[in-house]
Amino acid sequence: MGALLNFINVLFMDITYNIASDKIVKRLWQLVPSLLFLIIFLFKYETFTIPGFWDELAVYINSGVYFSKHSFLNILPGLHPIRICYGHPPFIFFSLASLYRIFGYSNAITHIYSVFIGFLGVLGTYLLGRRLHDRRTGLIAALLLFFSPIYYAQTGMVSGETFVATFGVLCIYFFMTDNWLGYLVVGLFLAMSKATCLVIFFAIVLYEMLFERKRPDFWKRIGFHALPMLLLLLFLATQYLITGKAVDNPDLQESIFWYDSSWDWIYSQIVSLSKVIFFEQWRYVVSAFILVYLVQHYRRFFKRENMLLLLIIAGYFCAFLRVYFLPRYILPVFPFFFILSAQAITHFEPNKSITTLVIASLCSLFLWESYRTPTDCEHGIEINMTYADYVKANVEVVHYLEENYSDKNIFFCLTGYTLDPDSGYTTHTFAHNNTFQGLIETKDAQIDRNDYDVLVTPFNKVCPGWTCKNVVMNAGYYFDRLFTRGPISFYVYVKKGVHKFK
Repeated sequence: MGALLNFINVLFMDITYNIASDKIVKRLWQLVPSLLFLIIFLFKYETFTIPGFWDELAVYINSGVYFSKHSFLNILPGLHPIRICYGHPPFIFFSLASLYRIFGYSNAITHIYSVFIGFLGVLGTYLLGRRLHDRRTGLIAALLLFFSPIYYAQTGMVSGETFVATFGVLCIYFFMTDNWLGYLVVGLFLAMSKATCLVIFFAIVLYEMLFERKRPDFWKRIGFHALPMLLLLLFLATQYLITGKAVDNPDLQESIFWYDSSWDWIYSQIVSLSKVIFFEQWRYVVSAFILVYLVQHYRRFFKRENMLLLLIIAGYFCAFLRVYFLPRYILPVFPFFFILSAQAITHFEPNKSITTLVIASLCSLFLWESYRTPTDCEHGIEINMTYADYVKANVEVVHYLEENYSDKNIFFCLTGYTLDPDSGYTTHTFAHNNTFQGLIETKDAQIDRNDYDVLVTPFNKVCPGWTCKNVVMNAGYYFDRLFTRGPISFYVYVKKGVHKFK
């Protein structure tokens, strides 16, 4: 019990070592976790009541609801449908299902939980930055992380990457502080969240082999720190033996690896990953600070403590040269990237007031970018808050359909699923009535058969080709209603004889 209390104390309150003796300053720094908590929940309040988006709803929320209505034993590999869990380890689904059993399903419960996980990631970044450098560096890194647009957006969603980023940075913090219980608890949570966390555990083992070989307890440390990774490998091996796939994802049945291994493809991936990590969404500014710091003080930059962070960043970069990649998958590198950024920024400060102005400016630019319409559709709309426009506009559409066409057969174009009023709205419609039955797989080509009374097609100004409007018009449907939020629009069309003009 004493060890457990120590673990909780370290996580939430152990932020007062090596600070000034002035009692006021000491108390102010003790308030940092509460201040971060307040900032994060105030800024993410808007996401509490909106439905889920895309994979958030189709994978995580849908699976959480499923297990809340079935035995938790069904969470084991092979005991649930293929589109439940999508081959991922069980922690996120188990935690969501537990919340839904206690409180019932709601958007608020789901997103308060996801924002709390995001807060723990920001707090962990602060703690690790303080441990490696000083408390001010840790606070700067935490603020830059939270306001960085992709993390800011993903914090409002339940996605595996937020959990990996949060538990990853906490795991490294407890590793650096030799808190064995903290490492074991958080490491197990990390291992059972998503298989992409393997990069973090491999980096830890490699770091120990490079820098801890002379310790008398070297092999004991290696074995202990590898325990969570071994549990994940056991899970993947068990899933492979039962289902024939280590990662039993129905959308990646052939392989989770890119087939193209040509130099042109590798080069394009290097460019894409470099843009996502170091350049896009104003990150080139902080990357510039790192570059200048690296050139001027390369020995200090490559000091032993920083090497583990660099190994993790390099590990994810190399892994996604071959592994299927979406921009949110790189989220776990950002706590470490911004700790390095904060280290570089604080080094160049002529005085603290100027540094404070620089950080305030960067956070303001990040926040502006979070709500700005993306300039291209290369990465979709979930890299900033544009996704919320999609969800909110979609909710308005669903309300309209319920009011006017609740007895009709409705098709949402592009998503590949039918919306059937008798069996519940599909995951891909992001409906507000929280039902998850009756997924009916279909294709846009079926529109030509005139099987549907009402058709809905989205239009995204960022990606003008993201619509099946021409197919709808060619099938003989008539325009009924337009719903617009930001760059997102939904067009409602009806079959002749269905619409009742008012």
